[in-house]
Amino acid sequence: MMREVFHSLFIRLTAEANLIGASVFRIAVGLNILSIYLLNYVQRQYLWGPNGVWPFEEFLRNTWFSLYRFSDSLLFFETVFHLGILATILFTLGYRVRITAILNLIFLWSLHERNPWILEGGDNIIRIVLLFLLFANLGAYFGYDSQRYWQRIQQNSRPLLQSFSAVLHNFAIIAAITQLCIMYFITGFHKAMGEMWQEGVAIYYILRTRTFNWPGVSDLIIQNEWLTVLLTYLTVIFELAFPFLLFNTITRRLAILGGLVFHTAIALFMSLPTFQIFVLSVYALLIPDREYQALGRWLQMWKFAVTDRIRSLIQIIRRYPILRMQRLLVFYDGHCQLCIRSVEALQRLDFFSLLEFVSFRDPQVIVTHGLNAQQLERRMHTKTLRTNDIQEGIDAVLQIAIRLIPLWPMVPVLFVARLLGLGQKIYDFIARRRVILPSPSSCVDGQCLRAADTTRSTRDHG
Repeated sequence: MMREVFHSLFIRLTAEANLIGASVFRIAVGLNILSIYLLNYVQRQYLWGPNGVWPFEEFLRNTWFSLYRFSDSLLFFETVFHLGILATILFTLGYRVRITAILNLIFLWSLHERNPWILEGGDNIIRIVLLFLLFANLGAYFGYDSQRYWQRIQQNSRPLLQSFSAVLHNFAIIAAITQLCIMYFITGFHKAMGEMWQEGVAIYYILRTRTFNWPGVSDLIIQNEWLTVLLTYLTVIFELAFPFLLFNTITRRLAILGGLVFHTAIALFMSLPTFQIFVLSVYALLIPDREYQALGRWLQMWKFAVTDRIRSLIQIIRRYPILRMQRLLVFYDGHCQLCIRSVEALQRLDFFSLLEFVSFRDPQVIVTHGLNAQQLERRMHTKTLRTNDIQEGIDAVLQIAIRLIPLWPMVPVLFVARLLGLGQKIYDFIARRRVILPSPSSCVDGQCLRAADTTRSTRDHG
């Protein structure tokens, strides 16, 4: 009996859990850190540079580790700062996660230490969680190296090392979740001892602070006494109860839902989006893989249902006579690979089947429609089936764009380019440089005919 218990425990410990959640955490945290770099990119030298808002000498006296300590050179600062951006991007993409996770934490820690006066609570917790998750597998899904990881698992060439890595991964996930629980319980405990929280007026005074205020909306809340009291007590109850809610599947889901509402409200009303995203990214670790997979299946079913409805609606719209009158015949170069790929892309965008594509390299096409072969080789032509109007070049492109909904944003640009005369020049420049590869059907005894020659031959034998 004991042997079976230990064997079951060993199996659970050596099977990596919450791999999808760990990968979602990596992406969410990586994008949030990247936003810190990019949103402050213009004022980076003021915030973190050697001549920034916090004097470099004082920074050296008050920090024990930061890459920015090693030099007060502006070039050195720029190098370290941009290497931090690169490390964050590679970490987010899941490239060599074991290495880039360490680099990302080092650069982030260095940035925080360079100017601690602009930090918030989320920066502290994410540094701790990232430190724990250095031992976790954050790249099993949605990453550059994900496929390589699963190939290595299937080969199982180093079972002992894989088992040890799985144990570290599981304990790292548990440590990160424990850190989240400690944060909630301690903050809730301190709130419960505060006089304003006990009296139910803390939310009122928080929203009255200019720093933590959403003008107009915050006033609607603080004007309602019952709502401010309720929100104050619910905040304390949620934070104190959160660790205990995780022991049951139903209460865990309620805790996650409550946390999403709680932190979204803080992000909106207290202008602390970075803090909330950091905390919510840890929530990704609370959801087991089977629930992510069930959610994925549900979304896939929903996607198919919506797609079927859209297709049915499109089929109904296609039958309207006024729409059928807008059909367009497009004459393209069937020997041009660029033209062929363009036609394939346009067909995918033609939701209402308004375009009919015909290669003018077919001799019967030129004869039937009475077109000029030399002009067709120079420019694409279109023919409106209702009025038999023929357009060429940029005018033909404009006619196509008008009939394809995804290309509607390009219509004003094409129209202005046409009016200025630039559109036709750009079109002709591209058309003259396209590569033409005749098909075998137009080649006889090694001699390949051009469109004009093919047309003349057809007329002679007509």
